[in-house]
Amino acid sequence: MNAALQRCVEHTAAVLAAAITRANSRRGKAFDPLRGMYVTEREVDEIVVSAVSSAGHVALEAFAVPGLDRLALDNSEAHILALCTAAEVIPRFDRVVGFLHDDLTRRTLTVGLLLELLCSTLDERAHVLEVLAPFAKLQRLALVHVTPDDAPLNSKVRIDEGTFEWLSGRGKLDWRLNDVAVFMESNAGGERSAIDVDVQAGVPLTLWGAPEDDLLHASGALASARDVSVVELAPGATLQQVQIGARDSTVRGALLVIRTDAPSQAALAARTLSGLPVITVITAPNGVLGRPSGAHARISPREGLTIEAHEASPLPYGRRVVPRRGMDYLVLPPQRLRAVRSVARRVRMREVVLRDWKMQTGSSRGGVRALFAGPPGTGKTLAAEAVAGELGRDLYVIDLSSVVSKYIGETEKALSNIFAQAARSGVCLLFDEADALFGKRTSVRDAHDRYANIETAYLLQAIDDYPDVVLLATNILSNIDEAMLRRIDVLVEFPMPDIPARRKLWEIALADAPLEDADSDLIAERFALSGGAIQSAALTAAYEAAAEDRRIGMLDLLRAARDEMAKSGRIAGRMELGDHYDALMAE
Repeated sequence: MNAALQRCVEHTAAVLAAAITRANSRRGKAFDPLRGMYVTEREVDEIVVSAVSSAGHVALEAFAVPGLDRLALDNSEAHILALCTAAEVIPRFDRVVGFLHDDLTRRTLTVGLLLELLCSTLDERAHVLEVLAPFAKLQRLALVHVTPDDAPLNSKVRIDEGTFEWLSGRGKLDWRLNDVAVFMESNAGGERSAIDVDVQAGVPLTLWGAPEDDLLHASGALASARDVSVVELAPGATLQQVQIGARDSTVRGALLVIRTDAPSQAALAARTLSGLPVITVITAPNGVLGRPSGAHARISPREGLTIEAHEASPLPYGRRVVPRRGMDYLVLPPQRLRAVRSVARRVRMREVVLRDWKMQTGSSRGGVRALFAGPPGTGKTLAAEAVAGELGRDLYVIDLSSVVSKYIGETEKALSNIFAQAARSGVCLLFDEADALFGKRTSVRDAHDRYANIETAYLLQAIDDYPDVVLLATNILSNIDEAMLRRIDVLVEFPMPDIPARRKLWEIALADAPLEDADSDLIAERFALSGGAIQSAALTAAYEAAAEDRRIGMLDLLRAARDEMAKSGRIAGRMELGDHYDALMAE
């Protein structure tokens, strides 16, 4: 037994001896013919005496395990950890626990027994119950496990197997981290100068940025600047593995680096480790969702390891959309679909093309700008969502009503704020109905024309300087200023779908819907609808059928398609409605 475990046992023996004395005095010396069938006072005395070679109280400070001080345990937490550790070491300890419970079938430490061992006042009981709670340090750092019971005081308390391995002097990481963790020794000679963010224990630092930003390199530089080793968790680590990694990195004085591949994972990791004595860096290549706990910093695109610290806050003047539909939902001619996909390719490969191949770009910062033009409902917004999803980012849709102001200069201020916040959050910007902002400049006839032209000129400059992805959508391409068109990297015109495309759109819209005698192919041939109108018609038909608790029929689809035609000022006649014309007209 190593010295740390020996000190733990000695301390525990002293605590148990005092508890046994109290139990003996409480039970008295009356003869009990059944008592010997489970455990006697003499037996428990022998167990405690044999646990240590010397009698007397052992101070808790003697329980000094290397790295234990980094956990910043208070007296109650250290007592509980010592008792749970001794339970795994002292022979026949379970019989002592049964004796103290006055029930030999209960041989594991429980919350109630710990309260009896450690508490003499109500305030002490309240504190011990608090440190044993799921949200407290002992469980969040995977030091002990509390198995819930219907009676809370009967909940079992045991040391985590990985914690016991560490206290036993084994230096390896917990075996449960084998598939997700890597341990790297400190690299004091690494890059220091570019790192100016202070990483504090208990305040997880989330590094967020675009997927192509070298977030892992930045976290390594942070470790080098602190001259500490690193425990790195790969994406997909479970909540338990994050807690175990936090414990193993804390007792080693290492920096915990958690790599994530979704904003929600980064936010969950930050909330889990907030307030714990672990130095944590979380890399979030897709940006941060909402307002997670801890500190936040953005890696500046294509500028090495420069970090911009800032407060995380909801993006202004718009709404964040988490992409749920990918390229498979886009129904476009092959050439145009390839053009949409090329937006994501440009973002992924711009480091190679611009930095390694030293190609020149019209933009001063190397941003990627795409314009989607076409009639309403042809898939422009869906294409923007698909591009964002392909890049693993969120889509930020600008609300023009909150941006455009009648007061001179206010629109420019709002747009400046949008570009600054978006650059830090790593989202894809989408200006829907872009011709409202990027309209053609006109000859100056009055002050209104002059300031409208200034606004457009400012936007052109801001787009040119923006270092990331900007997507624009418009229904009228001819309204876009020519200087804006020159700055566009990818221009995609979305046509109205032909019959084969409409068939596929109906198939996608009704993929999982229950149908009965519904011929969507026939409707695709008869009704010249856009993709958005087809999706809307399918939903309308589904609601009608669901309200009457039946499957979607042909009449439902025809009625919904007729109503969609009416929205655009067209009337469905006998050619579109076919045999159902009379029935539908009678309605």
